[in-house]
Amino acid sequence: MQGPRGQRGVFTRARRVALRALGSGALIFLALSRPPAAGAELPPTIAQQIAIAEDERRWSDGELQRFLLDSRPEVRARAALAVGRLQDSTSVPALLPLLDDASLPVRHEAVFALGQIGHRSAVDPLVRKLSDLDRETVERAIEALGKLGDKRITPQVVRFLANPLPAMRGAAAVALWRLADSTALEDLADHHADPDPTVRWRVLYAMEKVVAPQRVVLLAATHLQDPDWVVRAYAARTMGRQKSPRATAYLLQRLDDPVAPVVVNTIRALQLIADTTCMRCATELAHMLADPHPYVRVTAATALGERFAFAAADSIHRQTAFDSLTAHLHDPDAATRGACARALLRRRGADVYAQVMPVLSDSSVYARVAALDGLRDLPPRGEWVSVLRARLTPGGHMLERTTAADLLGAIHPKGAAQELRAGLRDTSMLYVAAVAGALADMKDSSSVKSLAAAYVTRARDAEPDARIALRDALRELGGKALADSLEKSHPARDAG
Repeated sequence: MQGPRGQRGVFTRARRVALRALGSGALIFLALSRPPAAGAELPPTIAQQIAIAEDERRWSDGELQRFLLDSRPEVRARAALAVGRLQDSTSVPALLPLLDDASLPVRHEAVFALGQIGHRSAVDPLVRKLSDLDRETVERAIEALGKLGDKRITPQVVRFLANPLPAMRGAAAVALWRLADSTALEDLADHHADPDPTVRWRVLYAMEKVVAPQRVVLLAATHLQDPDWVVRAYAARTMGRQKSPRATAYLLQRLDDPVAPVVVNTIRALQLIADTTCMRCATELAHMLADPHPYVRVTAATALGERFAFAAADSIHRQTAFDSLTAHLHDPDAATRGACARALLRRRGADVYAQVMPVLSDSSVYARVAALDGLRDLPPRGEWVSVLRARLTPGGHMLERTTAADLLGAIHPKGAAQELRAGLRDTSMLYVAAVAGALADMKDSSSVKSLAAAYVTRARDAEPDARIALRDALRELGGKALADSLEKSHPARDAG
């Protein structure tokens, strides 16, 4: 395995899924879409018809329903996959007969589709599939029942935590995460030391949904030394989700883990807990700014921007942490430079503006935007208000322009509303959306006329971003009746 601090090896599929979840927060461990079932190849014409119907989200016209009744199993399987992706609850009755289809791939796709749709009318038919003789059907049924979210089936899922097959145990744990049923906690606790690491991290993952720090923190802490780094990472994550100071001391000890995702999850856990009695947090997090991995450094800098990190630190440790942040304004990683600038502005305010000014002109837009965001909590002084106004200029980087608009809305300096109203005529829908949100944040009711004119101009945009932002701003500033009237008289393109 290639650990981010030097280990090498090969990821299994389960570890790749876990790493994506750890890094992005998109916590999905069983694939939300599956390839068509193996079997005979689809005729190209039918494959195209199904794909178009799926892309256009057409169920009511009956085309996909006819394909579900096709004599060829490969067509039925592909149609079931498409119907599941539509997530239209009215399609459930048409899918239910496929649970007993003569073709195994069709049954697999029908189970998966019902889970994707998530309608509780499928609960009992899916529970019956838990007794199926085919292992993959059972595993998919467990997954689907978790997605349906009906806590009545928790006992049915819990029993699979003791199944001889790791895949079944893991599927049950993820289903219990989705169900978030506190009655499953003791069963999960009974299996937290599963011999298979791919099951252990899933059990810990399921436990994070049950807030019971007096029970969960110590159990999870026993896995901070687990030989498998994915398990350690999820142990830290679960402890953070308990949001209890009980976990702080355990987590601080894990900041020396040799694998970066474990350290990142540990820092994030400390952020979630936000223990204002933590005397060591500022010092320990400042040490992480020297970590060789930029992912760790930027996460530590972000945490140092929060109040809890300094709340209980003495003056010496506070100054040491501030010095470290200042030194890393020159970090080789752009995101870390920006996060350090933001942390210094948030924690020390206007006194450090001169020190962070170079980052506001950094070669990386990501560093500049992070530093700009540090101005959010400062009083609207002329020097940095001028900086924000300069970033509104057409032709600048869109991320920078939208951030500047958002910040002007947050700090609402005198005269900014007029500049923002001018931005409603910009050619970029993203910028118009940001400006509309900023005017709403400023409570600038004098902008209603300009917002209404911009809505009329943007009502037929193919992309909805600007239209929705303008409508929401109009509701906030001009009232729901006005916004609804405009929406009715100038319908969106797809509603025309």
